[in-house]
Formats: sequence, C-alpha cells, structure tokens
Amino acid sequence: MNGHLSRNTPHATVGLESDKVTTQHGFRVTTRKLPILKAQPIERMTSDLGIAPPEMIFVLNSMRYTHFNGSTRRETQCSKLHIPKNGKAQGSSIRLVGYDVSLKVIREKKHEGITEVVKPFDWSYSTDYKGTENSDSLRLEPSQSVIPIELLKRPDPILLFDEVTLYEDEMADNGITLLSCKVRVMPARLLLLCRFFMRLDGVMIRIRDTRVYVEFSTNEVVREYTAREERYEVVRQKLAMKGLGLAPTFTTWSQITFLHMYILTVRLRAFPASHAPSWHQHLMDHFFYSAEERMVREHNIQARSIRNKYLKDLFVQWRGLMAGYDEGLVKGDAVLATAVWRNIFKGAEDVDLKGLGEVVSYMRGVLKGLDKMEDEEVADGEIQFGDPQTQRKVVEVRSKMMDTLPKDDVKT
Repeated sequence: MNGHLSRNTPHATVGLESDKVTTQHGFRVTTRKLPILKAQPIERMTSDLGIAPPEMIFVLNSMRYTHFNGSTRRETQCSKLHIPKNGKAQGSSIRLVGYDVSLKVIREKKHEGITEVVKPFDWSYSTDYKGTENSDSLRLEPSQSVIPIELLKRPDPILLFDEVTLYEDEMADNGITLLSCKVRVMPARLLLLCRFFMRLDGVMIRIRDTRVYVEFSTNEVVREYTAREERYEVVRQKLAMKGLGLAPTFTTWSQITFLHMYILTVRLRAFPASHAPSWHQHLMDHFFYSAEERMVREHNIQARSIRNKYLKDLFVQWRGLMAGYDEGLVKGDAVLATAVWRNIFKGAEDVDLKGLGEVVSYMRGVLKGLDKMEDEEVADGEIQFGDPQTQRKVVEVRSKMMDTLPKDDVKT
C-alpha cells in the first residue's frame, strides 16, 4: 500500500526524557521506552482481556512517525498492547491447529502435576497488528509499489536506530513470543518494522512483519505486510543444510531424513524380533506420507502418477542407502564417509571434508546415545537430534594415525 504526502517543516511536540526524536524533511520520528508494567495494572488488564497477559508487558512503549501538511496531520505508530480479547488468535485460521499433538505432549510434560482446569486461549499471543494509522484526511490505498531493497542496502549514515518491545512471553519455557518495533532513519529515507515473532520449540516458528518505508524526496509511503510460519523441524533442517553447504532442495531433504531414519532403524533392530518389523514399517509409512505431502505442498506436483514415480525412486534409494551405511558401520569411518559423501553430498568433488567428517561423527554419536536408551524411551519418542556442526571440534583433532604416514602423504 502507498500514499503521497507533501513536505513541510517539522511540528514541535513535547516529549518525555525517555524519548528519542529526530526530524527529517518534515517527518518527525519518536521512540519511547519505559519500564515494564507493574502488578496492579497487570491485574486490571487480566480482568479486561479475560486471559492471563504475557509475562513482560511494556504498555507505555511506542514508536511513531508524524508528518504535517498545513492543517493536515498524518501519523503511524506502534504502541499499546495489541492482544485479542479472550485470547483468540488474529490473522490465522490455523492458530496452532495441526500442531496439537506436539503441544499436548509439551504441556503435559511441563505441567504433569497440575490438575486445575483453566480457560483455553491462544497462549502464543499471536497478533496481526500492523500499527495504528491516524490521519485527518490521507489514507493508504492498495498499490503495486514495493519497498526498494537496493536503496536500503546503501551504506548511508544512520541518524536514528532504535528498538522497542511491546510484549514478550517465554511460553512456559517452551519458546518465545515477542511483539517489537524497530526503526532506522537515514538522510533520504526511513524504514520502520513491526514484527511479531513466535518460536515454539520442537513445534513451529511464526513471523508476521509490517514494514513502513518513507522516501523523503517524493513523500511516498509504502507499507508491506507478510505472514510466514513453518514447522520447527523444517527450519532446523534447512539451517543444518545451509551450514553443510547443501542446497535446500527436495533431494537434500529426503537424504537428510533418510540418514536419521537409518539411525533409528539401527536402534529398532534391537527391539524384540516380534515388534521390530512393525516399528520399521510405520517409520517408512510416515516418511512416504510426508514426502508425498511435500511434493504437493512445496513443489505443486499434482499428478499422482508423477508422485508415484518419485516415491518408487525414493524407495530404491533407501534400500541402497541402508546397504551402504551398514557396510560403513562395520568396516569403519572411511567406508561410512564414502557412503555419506555419495548420498548426502552427491559425490561432489569439491566436498567440504570437515563437513563430511562432522556428519560421520554425528552419526556415531547419535547411535551411541540411542544404544544407552531403554526400548521404552525410544518407543515413547524421547529422542532429540542435534546438529552435525557441533562435531567440528572433534573433527579438527589431529588423528594419531597421521603421524605414521609418510610426510609426502600428509596434507594439513
């Protein structure tokens, strides 16, 4: 959305000592940061909202820009506490539906001894708040204009930068939910960001951004709103892929998932002989259901015949992968690294050898941890996978075998 405003001299206002103020080309930017709300106002707010408010509330904080054009005033601000009454989620029909099983497990484990029934509400405090527009006559209108990212990348002097928190909650130690605003004022333009961020550990990540861009030379104001969310594990895997230099493609996802499935399969083989095949079959079924859903949702492969072809290819890859990893576990890390290089890194000649070593060390470490777990713990899903990059220090330790090699064969 955008709007066109006329330039004018700054309008003088009286601010608090806690205010930061700057004026550029008739636009006055003010940020205000005051202490956290005290107990008595929180009690009144609890009564008004009908739910328990977030743990940390900064109801008096604000961020705004104001522009005057003669007798016309236009103001955009991020302020006050924008939580829906009765805790109903804003801007998303999904809320946390679809993640209920994970939420139920998390909350049961966190509050095992609590039997009191409380009023249900969206405990993520999700909001689609885009800021408050106050204008005597001007209004934002739909537009195809976009925020010029290249202009914002310029190394222009920053006249004012500030960040203001409106509320924050740690979701009973299960993550974080945060509504905050940032502003950056430069000589020729300004950018204001109002962001709602929510991370529910092991379940999902949600981001809702409102960006307001002002170009002083044209007085054009552009506002953009975006909303994104994804499962926690998907984000974690993408970050792991990036760290290993892997492109976040469907093939990479399937191979990373296969690696973890193989690790679980090795442990499931130790289950009683009458139970192990069923567990392995269920693991396979879940993967192929997930793979087909991913083909439709992320790659728009609508034809079932094409999906079936890819699923058959994946099954063949899985059978070959198991044979390769099994051989590596028996014959040693060099053979296991070859299997990882062939499957995860696609046999690339320029592979990062340290990254390859990290994956091998990671596999050995997770398998060792699973070996120490009881069957009941594994069956209950009490498994937390980590990040191969945590093995970097182990990989960088010089092997004693290198001292036995001829000097010409040793590369440092």
